[in-house]
Amino acid sequence: MVGMKKRIHTPIPVNNLKHLRRDAGWSQYDLELASGISQSRLSLLERGIRPMSAEDMETLAQAFSVTSDRLFPSDRAR
Repeated sequence: MVGMKKRIHTPIPVNNLKHLRRDAGWSQYDLELASGISQSRLSLLERGIRPMSAEDMETLAQAFSVTSDRLFPSDRAR
């Protein structure tokens, strides 16, 4: 594998997506059905590998019936 660069993923600040999904009792597939965001993209978003766009935030907030600020942890809770 000479000449191939190793791809390093730098995690993006972790969001509450996985916690919200589990609290709702949903699988990633359930959330895909509720939001229209693919299960593979949801996995990347939950792991912080893919940045969450403003459109993703709005769509997911609507799926959970919460405000978009609930998708990110507050410093006060720690």
